[in-house]
Amino acid sequence: MRAFENKVSANTRIEVVTEGILTRMIQSDNALEHVGLLIFDEFHERSLQADLALALCTQIQSVLRDDLRMLIMSATLDGEKFRKY
Repeated sequence: MRAFENKVSANTRIEVVTEGILTRMIQSDNALEHVGLLIFDEFHERSLQADLALALCTQIQSVLRDDLRMLIMSATLDGEKFRKY
């Protein structure tokens, strides 16, 4: 597979992307129409890209897609503190 080659189809159920690619996807499809669940894994490894992607997805959820689900996963993140967010 070559760099930036995409292998998704109508049958794709899970697509793994970086936070940067997710941000690019949002620029192309503001409502993420074909996405049902976003999983942010290893979220304790905070970065500008991850924080931006989460902020954009939170905005999509609150303004355009109340059905869009998000799951934040981390083995070391303080879940109670983050839940308040």
